[in-house]
Amino acid sequence: MTKYALLVMMILVLGACGDDGGGGADGGGADGGGADGGAADGGPEDSGGPDATPTDSGAPDGGDTDAGLVDGGGGDGAPPGCTPGLTMCGDVCVDTATDAAHCGGCDQACAPDFICVASVCTDPAACDPPGAPAESGVTLGAVSGDAEEGGAAVSYTVVLDAAPCAGVAVTVTGDAQVEALPPSLLFTPANWNTPQTVQVQAVHDFEQEGDHTGTVSHVAVSSDTSYGGLVIDDATIQLLDRAHITHISVALGGTGADGASSSAAVSDDGRWVAFGSEAANLVGGDTGGIRDVFLRDTVTGTTLRLNVGPAGEADGPTYRPRIAGDGSSVLFVSEATNLSTPAATTAEIYRWSVAGLTRLTTPCSGCTDGILAFDLSADGTHVAYSTARPMLPADTDTAADYYTLRLSDGALTLDSLGSSDANSIPSTYPPMFTASTPHLSSGGEHVTFASSEIGLASPDIGEALFQVYSKDRTTRTLSRASAHDDGITPCQRAASAPPGGSGGASQRVFVADDGNFVVFSSSCGIRFREGPGGEPTQLAKTTSFYDIFVRDIATQTTTRISLAPDGAEADGSSTSLGITGDGRFILFTSSASNLVVGDTNGAEDAFLYDRTTGEIRRVSYGTMYDELPTGIVEPGSEVVFFGVIGSGPTAGISSTGDFVVFTTLDNLLPTDDNVDTADIYLVQLR
Repeated sequence: MTKYALLVMMILVLGACGDDGGGGADGGGADGGGADGGAADGGPEDSGGPDATPTDSGAPDGGDTDAGLVDGGGGDGAPPGCTPGLTMCGDVCVDTATDAAHCGGCDQACAPDFICVASVCTDPAACDPPGAPAESGVTLGAVSGDAEEGGAAVSYTVVLDAAPCAGVAVTVTGDAQVEALPPSLLFTPANWNTPQTVQVQAVHDFEQEGDHTGTVSHVAVSSDTSYGGLVIDDATIQLLDRAHITHISVALGGTGADGASSSAAVSDDGRWVAFGSEAANLVGGDTGGIRDVFLRDTVTGTTLRLNVGPAGEADGPTYRPRIAGDGSSVLFVSEATNLSTPAATTAEIYRWSVAGLTRLTTPCSGCTDGILAFDLSADGTHVAYSTARPMLPADTDTAADYYTLRLSDGALTLDSLGSSDANSIPSTYPPMFTASTPHLSSGGEHVTFASSEIGLASPDIGEALFQVYSKDRTTRTLSRASAHDDGITPCQRAASAPPGGSGGASQRVFVADDGNFVVFSSSCGIRFREGPGGEPTQLAKTTSFYDIFVRDIATQTTTRISLAPDGAEADGSSTSLGITGDGRFILFTSSASNLVVGDTNGAEDAFLYDRTTGEIRRVSYGTMYDELPTGIVEPGSEVVFFGVIGSGPTAGISSTGDFVVFTTLDNLLPTDDNVDTADIYLVQLR
């Protein structure tokens, strides 16, 4: 099809313009002026999770920069999926005012050589064009301003320079950076000199591209040959790049929280964020003055307090929430005695859902050993936790051990045993320093943990040094992950300490769903394989900083990923915080300044490593992708409770890798109006 034929498909012929050769009938059609195309917020759908109206809830969300995106649903009967002004005919969106195959309605085709004009089939030969085409033209008005991604639309006007002898349709098409409405402007011999408005919305994408431009192109379609095919200028729109950031710890009335918030966890779809806070103004009736756990719904903008028992507010602090991938349940540890019956005397694990609050661990009479740390599988079916309390007869030592609880039937297994399911030699450390936070794969088939116990795996190092392990809960096989790249030799203090540091310890271990890829932090001087000619395959570790390593269980290889873009070693310590279910993305924090270009804040930041591309990007930033002046932080209350190894996280990632949450003292959005108070922010990455 020729370009002219394609344009003719959209023609609007509303009248004839006579000359000496013969007069055409006046087709005087209706004014085709374009309607205001102002975009409406097409917020995320309810994707599941808690299905209850919070009774203890906060104010509407006051801090999402992802506002005002164009809604894909059509107006005036247009079905979802079509741009406003178009109609779904079969599986194609069409303009029934100009489409000759669907003129005035679906499947109402015009006769051959006829065109569709204002929903009426018309003979294009009915208009004899004027003899002064030089006067014809289309003028664009100035753009009203810069368009901010996620912000309000900007506009400009379009008007004809001279009266046409027939209707003129000016199509309006945005490029990949902008969305323009309406899709076409219809001018007639009656309204040709009345400016019509085009609304332009910046596409809120997930690229860190800086301020840039978008282009709206125009094509005139008419049987008046002085306008048909006329070259029209493009409209260039200045676009301001913005990140997808939402303020989570928002108080009643849309203001800042009056206490520190931290330890956030996010559902797979980003709708639900669980977090801990010392604030008293996040919900109504909070008079306890202690640390609570909350659930934020980013769609409704409401907040619910979870650690509330039959007697009301908890009488002890609550820590470190974990959330199921679908947001349907949240687990937390609490030192409160009044959340269930019988009263707890130590820290216990509780599960919240819309059905109510349930204690998952059973207190024992006279026990002083509580729950040290825990994790919830992404599918919400399993809980792994560490405690020095002997929960099963197989636990015959005095050290902290790791247990996994299957929620469907209450089945409990002791997983910190060797491959022969034998107890290890207890560490000389106190129990709270012999275990750290475990991590479960999405379905609970694999669990990883750190331990300073001796004899868990072979060969053994014979000293109480934190090593990281991965357990296949089906085969009962235990693998040491903190091993050198050349096989299974463990990384130990005396033989492996890098120059200038004692080194050796490994911690913060996470596992992908297949159980093969394990990520962990270590200060150990892990040795790397040599190539066929004796050449190094990886840069040797020469610092005492903690680095991030990925262990491939199947190939028994270890790779360091916390490296600068030029391959240099990181100039600061890093801490692993998670791996996605598919093993592609790894979240970690680091005080290093050379992992990305432009890191000048001298503070700890959150980074995402892509195992497919090998790229590291910083994911803790402000609304303009600007670095945080104070970086990310973790208030000290959780460090006191869990100890150095099990302290709460400064950031978290969804199991899908689409969302990241972090804690910062920086005020990133207007709703965060407090000073020097830690707040939670949610970032959508893709």
